[in-house]
Amino acid sequence: MFFHGFANGLMYRAFNEQKHNAGGSGDGGIEYKTKAETLTALSWAINVFDKMRYPDAQGMDKIKKFFAGMANDPSTDTYIIWYS
Repeated sequence: MFFHGFANGLMYRAFNEQKHNAGGSGDGGIEYKTKAETLTALSWAINVFDKMRYPDAQGMDKIKKFFAGMANDPSTDTYIIWYS
């Protein structure tokens, strides 16, 4: 899943990976996160995004759909987060 947009570094903060913030985009780094870590980070990011009134209000729609589906998906325990 891809989040297009900076949104004040939202995804870096959500995953506590500010080290990958290259100022407007990522540094290309990859991190592996557990399902629990990913659910927690995405839940936080979705809540913050909804409150921040980002100019692209639909910018998080794909992430929201992905988040809703992953909670019930027993097939994946590890997620790869790519900061591109």
